[in-house]
Amino acid sequence: MWKLSSTVLISTSGNINQTIPACRLDNLWEYNNNGNFALYPDTLKCTTNEVTILGNWQIIDSKGLKITLSNGNYTDEILLLETGKLQLKYTLDSGAYIDTYIPN
Repeated sequence: MWKLSSTVLISTSGNINQTIPACRLDNLWEYNNNGNFALYPDTLKCTTNEVTILGNWQIIDSKGLKITLSNGNYTDEILLLETGKLQLKYTLDSGAYIDTYIPN
């Protein structure tokens, strides 16, 4: 399992923000060898109805991590994957996020 240790938002205007809501810092991300994925919210909830999210994962073209959930899918770019660190990048209208995870 992985735990978020840092995130960086590089906005479309070039501003950099490294603030992480405490409710995201205690979530656990699990990628099982059989392709199952789970995101477990811990004690601090970002919303009152936050629940465990289940789905599947797969590596795409050795550079993408595709997550498939019941309501759709998304693919993050894998920037770094080693024993003690995972870095993923995803882009939204507001800019690019780079999330760093460490083993839990």
